[in-house]
Parts: sequence; C-alpha cells; structure tokens
Amino acid sequence: MILNMDAEFFTNKENILQAIFDNSLNAMMVADDNGNYLLVNQAAANMFGYTIEELLRMNVKDIHTQPEHADSAQLYRQYLSRGKEIGEFAFIHRDQTPRVAMYHAIRICSNINLSILEDVTEKKRAVETLEETQKALEKTTERLQLSTSAASIGIWDYDPVKNQLIWDETMFRLYGISPQDFPATIEAWFHRIHPEDNPFIQAQTFEWIKDKSEIDTEFRITLPDESIRYIRSKGISYRDESGKISRMVGTNWDITKEKEAEAQKIRARQLEVKNRELEQFAYVASHDLREPLRSIMSFAGLLKMRYANQLDAEAGEYLEFIYQAGGRMEKLIRGLLEYAHIGIEKQREMIDCNVWVDNVIHDLSSLISQTNATIEIQKLPVVQGYSAELHTLFLNLISNGLKYHKEGIAPHIVISAKTDAKNHTFCIEDNGIGIDAQYHEKIFVIFQRIHLNNFYEGAGIGLAHCQKIVELHGGKIWVESEPGKGSRFYFTLEAD
Repeated sequence: MILNMDAEFFTNKENILQAIFDNSLNAMMVADDNGNYLLVNQAAANMFGYTIEELLRMNVKDIHTQPEHADSAQLYRQYLSRGKEIGEFAFIHRDQTPRVAMYHAIRICSNINLSILEDVTEKKRAVETLEETQKALEKTTERLQLSTSAASIGIWDYDPVKNQLIWDETMFRLYGISPQDFPATIEAWFHRIHPEDNPFIQAQTFEWIKDKSEIDTEFRITLPDESIRYIRSKGISYRDESGKISRMVGTNWDITKEKEAEAQKIRARQLEVKNRELEQFAYVASHDLREPLRSIMSFAGLLKMRYANQLDAEAGEYLEFIYQAGGRMEKLIRGLLEYAHIGIEKQREMIDCNVWVDNVIHDLSSLISQTNATIEIQKLPVVQGYSAELHTLFLNLISNGLKYHKEGIAPHIVISAKTDAKNHTFCIEDNGIGIDAQYHEKIFVIFQRIHLNNFYEGAGIGLAHCQKIVELHGGKIWVESEPGKGSRFYFTLEAD
C-alpha cells in the first residue's frame, strides 16, 4: 500500500500518534515485561477508577480481578508466553464494583507491551438480561400453551387483508377437525357455526372488522358427528394509523358444561316451584277431604251398628263396601299428607344408619315375627341427612321386602352399602316375588299399584315417599328385579 504523505506528517508523526493514544475511547496501557505501567491514557484511568498518575505508579498485579477468575498477574504471564492475546478480563473497579473488559494485548518491541481494552460490562449485562428475558418468555409461552391446552382454550389469529385464519392445535380439537380439513379462511369458520347462530355471528364479525376494538360473544358449533357444542369467543383488533384493521387475535373455549349446568339450575328452580305448589295443593286437598270422609265413616259406622239387624244381607254387604272403601280412602289421604310433609323440616344432622336400621327393625318386630323373616345387616355408613325422612325410607323399603314375600317361603333381607368419593350407595335385597321390568319405573309413581288384588295391602304411595326422600338428599333410587327372583332396591345419598 502506498501512502501519499507530505513531509509535515513525518515531522509531526509522534504528536499525531500521541493524540490518538490520549483521546482514544478505548483504554490503552503500555507495560514492560515486569508488569509496570509505562504509559496509560485517560480512558484507562476512567475504566479502572484511578488517575493517570496513580496508574503509572502501579503494576499489573495491582489491578484486582474477580474472585472466580485468574488474577491479573497470572493473565499477564500467560500473555507474555504467547506474545499476543485477545480475551476477556473480569476485574474489580476502584469503587469495588465488578466489571468486565475485552482486551487485545500485543508485544510492540522487546520488553514493551500494549493492551487495548474496552469496558463491555453493560453490554454483557444487556445480553444476559436479554437471554434471561428470552428464557422467561419461553417458559411463559410454554406454560401458556400447556394451560390453554389443559383448559381447552384455543387461540386464533386472523389477517383480514389476506383473509387468512390461523388456528392452534386446541382450536382444531374444539371443532373436531384436522388442519387438512380446514381451508383457513373466515368463510370456513362460518361454515362450522350452527345454522341458527350463523347469521348473527357473521353480522357481529363484520361489524367488528368495521369499527369495533374487541368482541365477546357466544355461539354454537356443529361437530362432524353432528353433536352441538357451545363456544365462547373473545378477541381484540389491531388497526393502522388510518383506522383500517390489520389483525385480529383471540380465544375460543368450550362452555357446553357451563350451559348445561345453567339449564339444570333453571330446571331445578322450576321444579322446586312446581313441587312447592304440588305439596301445597296436596296438603290443602287432603286436609279438606278428611272432614267429609270422617262424616261418611261415622254415618256408615252408625248405620252398621244401629240397623244391622234390620238390613237384609245384600244391604249389609253394600254397607260393608262403603265402610271398607272409606278406610282405604283414609289411608290414601293420610299417605298424601305424609308425602306433602316430606322435607318441610329441613334440618340435617349426622345419622348412623346402623342405629336407624335397628330402630326400624324394632318397629317392624311384629311383622318380622309373623313372617319368620331373617334380616342381615352389613356395616352401614354415617350420613348427613333428615332423620324422620331417612327413618321412613328404611321403613318403607324393609317393610316391602317383608310384605311381598313368596307364599310359604320366609323373607330374607340383606341391607348393605358402599361408599365412594361422591355417594353412599345402599342396597336392600330380598327374596320375594320380584317385579316385572315393565313396572320398574311405575312403582315409584304416587298411587300406582301393580298388585290390584287384596292379597297385598297398600295404597301405592310408599315407594313414591322413598323417591322423594332420596331426591331430597341429592340422590336417586332404582330397582333391579325379575318375577320370582326377588328384588334389589338401590338408592344413593350424597357423601360429605
């Protein structure tokens, strides 16, 4: 390389080099092989926190390095053995703060060495901060992906200019389709919306594209198997300086269970109102019916007592029919009153079902003795419930097992229970006459009897009582039975 320099440059070369040395933004330090500083510039003084004069009285070993790094004297010896080196130098500033410098050390001539250093502390901190931020962002993104996937929250991104709709994996799962089956346009999404909701959602979406900043809406979608799911969608829009929309992003998640639960609550409230009305009607009707029935029974009794000898056989038989019919009517009205009263005194308590069943068996001791029945009781749980109602529940189910036994065969009843996280499931099993499958649901309807002869007494209300009591405790009741093979009555009570 040929330089065109005039004589003045060569005359002032030393001054020019000195100016470059003194005013360099990088620290420059000249030292001998023993490590004594011979020449330093202001940038070096600033970097280490000393004055130029102080540095010129110092040795390389006087510059302290950070504890976990090799000391400065050792680094200098390594450099001398190589004659040239580029590396990183972690030192302690005069104010005791840790700093880092990049250095380039070269041998200028025999026993003279030049080091050029740049303080990169802030750069390294910025890089470390950036790396930490990136790692934190990656972890946050990973957690977000895991949480949205676990919660079945789908993420979508729409470019209205290109009409390009991007879905994540959860979106495809929500809609029951694969990426290959989705053209990734807004029209393809509209196609998945339930026909009844489609016009409204399209109008709402285009209004949003026009001038809305966000959206929060609900709609139904139709899956490929024709099932219906409820979806909630939230999104925000991004616009340029002119207000034209450039991007829309948001989420979808399945709210079908919430919708079903909400509908169940509404049905439950409606049913509760109807039940109260029915109970009030049953109470009033049965109460008002008892008075005229008492009169009928009283006058029938007087006729039978005073005029029995004056009536012929046929008239006496008619009178007996009236008296018996009145008695059955009295049982029906009493049963209706009891049905209406179930659950009125709603105060729960802890009940040991073993004790309650023992009390019921004591109440039925006469019938047990008459039928030579045997009752096997397994370990039963402690439940929270309404004491009077649970007594009636066990009484009705056990007495049914005693009543509907096979002729000539003594009743045998087994009472057991199993408990899981949600329910106590009780079973009362008998060896009686059994029930045909066509009557398994009918028997729980009030006043429905499947034995219309007089061989088995009853008003057809006991099992209706049982069903109402079980439902009062948040459970359900059912029967498994075949004619001639006995019956197994199951019911559940909520576990605490």
